[in-house]
Amino acid sequence: MPVSAAHPDAVKLDEAFAAAMDTPGRPREPGPPPEVDNDAPFGRGEGGEPLAPHGLTKDGKPRRSPAGRKPAEEKPRTAKTAPAPDTPAAGARPSATPAAGRYAPRIADTLEVLWLGGTVVADVGPKVPLVGGLLKNQTEKVHAQAAVLLTFKDQLAGAIDLAAQHNDSARKLAEKLSSGSVGWAMNCAFMILPFVSTSLKVWEKEPERPFDQETGEPVPTLVETLAGQNREALADYMAKIAAQAQAAAAQAEEAVPQAA
Repeated sequence: MPVSAAHPDAVKLDEAFAAAMDTPGRPREPGPPPEVDNDAPFGRGEGGEPLAPHGLTKDGKPRRSPAGRKPAEEKPRTAKTAPAPDTPAAGARPSATPAAGRYAPRIADTLEVLWLGGTVVADVGPKVPLVGGLLKNQTEKVHAQAAVLLTFKDQLAGAIDLAAQHNDSARKLAEKLSSGSVGWAMNCAFMILPFVSTSLKVWEKEPERPFDQETGEPVPTLVETLAGQNREALADYMAKIAAQAQAAAAQAEEAVPQAA
């Protein structure tokens, strides 16, 4: 009995099966890793002793590399060291107690400047319109108080210096008084005081014109006197400028060569 032809899909299936048989088989999945003997990582000898190609540690175990594990005493120390003392910030005051007598000389100089200031105020202050009202009939007491300050300035300076060694507030005061800032500020005030007092005199309400008791002639007021002085100063200045201009012109003529 004749065999009928195979179905086309069956032929394709046979061809695919034959092609698959010619391909290499899939590799097997790796099995679990072999157990590691921590006491004998390189295996054991015939007698069961651990092999140690790199030598033994102090514990008697094989070294895993030529370098081995560093002994405990060779490991870097990781213990926290004591923190270094804090360094004071820029401009911060040191906590150490200052030496005795450190501030006294400079404080005495500052107190002397204050004495001079009080004395000047007692002499010039009454002539200043605003200050004069505050010092009315008190100039002698201001002079007396200035004398007391001058007499005991060294004792005051020593007392402040001593207090600075035991108290922070006193130390700040001593540093301020010995820095010189008070002295130069007072000197600046004394230097500008005559200018201020005279300027106030110029712009205040003019008093009645006084008369000379001998001649009976009116005496020039402060404003008239200063105005006359200023006109004379201007005339002198203009004359000086004219003289300089003439000298410069003469020098220029001398520099020009004479015509042949």
